[in-house]
Amino acid sequence: MRGVVEGFYGLPWIEEDRRDVMAMLGDKGLSHYLYGPKDAPGFREGWRAPFAAEDLRRLEQMQRMAERYGLTLGIALSPGLDIDFRNPAEITVLERKFRQLHAVGIFWHGLFWDDIDPLGSPRDLDQFPNPGHAQAWVTNQLAQTLPSSNPNSPWVFCPTEYWGVYESSYREAVRTTLAADIGVIWTGPEICSGQLTRVDAERVREQFGHPLVIWDNYPVNDAEMVHELHLGPLEGRAPDLFEVVAGYLANPMDRAQASLIPLATITRYVSDPRTYDPWKAWSAALDYWGQAYHPMLERLGQATLYSCCRRETEISDAFYQAHRKGVPPSPDAVEAVLAWGSVTLDAFPRPLHAEIAPWVEKLRVVALWLEAVMNQDVDTAQQWQAQAAHNESLVYGGTVELWLRNVAWTK
Repeated sequence: MRGVVEGFYGLPWIEEDRRDVMAMLGDKGLSHYLYGPKDAPGFREGWRAPFAAEDLRRLEQMQRMAERYGLTLGIALSPGLDIDFRNPAEITVLERKFRQLHAVGIFWHGLFWDDIDPLGSPRDLDQFPNPGHAQAWVTNQLAQTLPSSNPNSPWVFCPTEYWGVYESSYREAVRTTLAADIGVIWTGPEICSGQLTRVDAERVREQFGHPLVIWDNYPVNDAEMVHELHLGPLEGRAPDLFEVVAGYLANPMDRAQASLIPLATITRYVSDPRTYDPWKAWSAALDYWGQAYHPMLERLGQATLYSCCRRETEISDAFYQAHRKGVPPSPDAVEAVLAWGSVTLDAFPRPLHAEIAPWVEKLRVVALWLEAVMNQDVDTAQQWQAQAAHNESLVYGGTVELWLRNVAWTK
């Protein structure tokens, strides 16, 4: 199981963008696409409502699209916000909803219990001593009634404790209650993990006692990361990770076209993790829209590289060290930032324009702010500073602005 989970917070992708992602996944030999959007009606909020006819038609089209590109499409529901575990009718509601999916050819399923109250509801304690028991019991009932017909596409279970490396009563409850063949999702030692190692994965697999499916929260940029643009390559993933995990699903950004760049590096990692080179993979990925755009995409990627995978670059570190020491940054770093002063969206592939516009504009404003500071033009610098404050897009990890705000006028 290697593919993508469209599981981010925010608006789900439009059909054309999803097609482009599926086409790339299929072309690179990946196998699975799990659809479990957090903010689409009927998946998390309103999960009890049957799929409307129009929604089913859309999901059937998605299934056909996935099939065209050689992908297994799965649908996951998230009932954990308000399910009454004591009420058998709740399971009936879920079963009917999954049977609707069977009718349009979708047979791979999952239940997500993430981002909910970890203590569960007090009303359920008499019947279920731990939320893990309750969640596993519901999942078991559905998996038994609607078993997977494909051993490569087992039911998947996203636990409430989906990250971290530790023993707990919750994990013990899942280990002892959940049916043995159901895959358990894990994002790594953190929600968005800088490193995924075989040792950690093996420990967590033992803690849950089930096949482990990696949900890699890269390049996703939801929640606290909405001001970040993750174009860089996948880093920090062990070459022997797949010796102990049963699957790998990458969670992309809500910006589908921009996600194609990091996703292209992910396809190389999962296809051949032992020889994977992040920067060689990234260089190839930057050619997706043609070699003519490669240089500018590389510059944009370097300027927005801050993520769980990488916290600093040469430029961001140069400005941070300058801030820390109270000195001017290196001429090379200054020159690299100033070069964005005349850049417009026309330098980039058109499909990316709407998705990257806030960051390209922020880079331009920061460049002009820096230029005014270097020229000791106080009034102009203050104007650009005010404009930069209205655009929260993160560039250079925020270190250029840090230096500009705190050092420039005193040195």
